[in-house]
Amino acid sequence: MTEKGKKSTKAGLQGAFSARRGDPSRLGLSYDHPNESALIEALNAILTESATGNRLLTMSRDYKIKLHVVKGTGPKGYTTEGKTLYLAIPPTRKKPKPVDILNFGAGLREIEHEIMGFAVPAAGEADPIEIASLVHAKFLDIIVHMCKIGREMVEKNADKAYIDAIEDLGHGDIYKAFLAEMGGEDLAEAYLQAE
Repeated sequence: MTEKGKKSTKAGLQGAFSARRGDPSRLGLSYDHPNESALIEALNAILTESATGNRLLTMSRDYKIKLHVVKGTGPKGYTTEGKTLYLAIPPTRKKPKPVDILNFGAGLREIEHEIMGFAVPAAGEADPIEIASLVHAKFLDIIVHMCKIGREMVEKNADKAYIDAIEDLGHGDIYKAFLAEMGGEDLAEAYLQAE
């Protein structure tokens, strides 16, 4: 690399990081979604159409859970300390898709687990097999809630896009087991086969 190239790279890095430390928005790394307000309004309105979704929304209001929509493609994240659910949606999206509604419901159910005390012990606080069992039980319960929301949306709006989204997320066999009213071991077996 030439001396001029080294200086250019160094100046670029200093400009991006050194002088602006501490404030991600000043770094040009804002994760704020440009359509956050409209998406939150739509996510809440659509999820109320599902009885399961509406119950989860009521819980989130009762416990003052905040929702933030951020730019991204991953499903969701939750901070217990901040009581905040982060839902990642591509920055060009102006209206939520069924997968966004399902991920929103899944995030709310995960928060409900925390509120109910259904938490996974930290590593070293329990047997690793027990921890794995709890993690899988939580995931299965969250997926079942996604299936409930999907089925309720199909029944209400005749919109098969919710089922397509469940299948695209890799939960099609679990949805079929859910519809067949399989419970306990059969539903767990469908989950384990999907994983």
